[in-house]
Amino acid sequence: MTALAATGVPPATAAETEAAAPGTMTNSWYFWPVPGREADFEAGVKAHAAWRKAANEGWTWRVYQPVVGKDMDHYVIRAIQLHWADLDANAAWEQASGALAKYMEQMGGSVARVEHFLGEWDTKHSKWEQRDDYLYFGVSKMKVRPGAYGDLLQELAKVHKAATERNWPKSYGIEWRIGGSSAMLLIFPATSFADMAEPDPPFIKYLADSLPGGMEAAAATMKALGGSFESDNYTIYRYRPDLSTPE
Repeated sequence: MTALAATGVPPATAAETEAAAPGTMTNSWYFWPVPGREADFEAGVKAHAAWRKAANEGWTWRVYQPVVGKDMDHYVIRAIQLHWADLDANAAWEQASGALAKYMEQMGGSVARVEHFLGEWDTKHSKWEQRDDYLYFGVSKMKVRPGAYGDLLQELAKVHKAATERNWPKSYGIEWRIGGSSAMLLIFPATSFADMAEPDPPFIKYLADSLPGGMEAAAATMKALGGSFESDNYTIYRYRPDLSTPE
């Protein structure tokens, strides 16, 4: 997992990246620790994060651990707001730094399995309020049915229009996964479990008020939206600031 590495020299494009508008790319690593070595894995992640911070890497990596879901044994290490060019700069930086050796020293012995995905944040269909107190993230990983992508975008546009124009009080983000089985990620942040409760009135009322045809049209939209997917896997992750890039 060399992309989590750093050297003593900042990336050549750090100044340009900081000055640029935030990118829409995400970089996510999924780790499964060796069974029985979870404590060693967490210690290694923390040490590696501190090493990169001290070396002025410039990227911020946030660590998440599932608290509800089908697979409770993995961790996600994630960087956001990247540009495609940032990935090139980071890869060159890692190659020159000997980063793989450092990763193996600090984390490699406690890792049983790794998966790596890129993603692209869907700014046209996301309604995200950036807050520092988000602790939980409900993530639905949805596989789109073959041939349903165009219809899906139409239904997402209706939902997003209702949420933004009617001021639905919740944040949500949509990300399109790159790598492996392509999927749409629907992400709902929350400050607590209580914050995950459906608002009153529920969202379908906002949608009904936004669409000609009212509640009947809203129900049809939600049915069409759900029918665009052939599978859905839901996980709630807890943010682990103690393992993430130090502030």
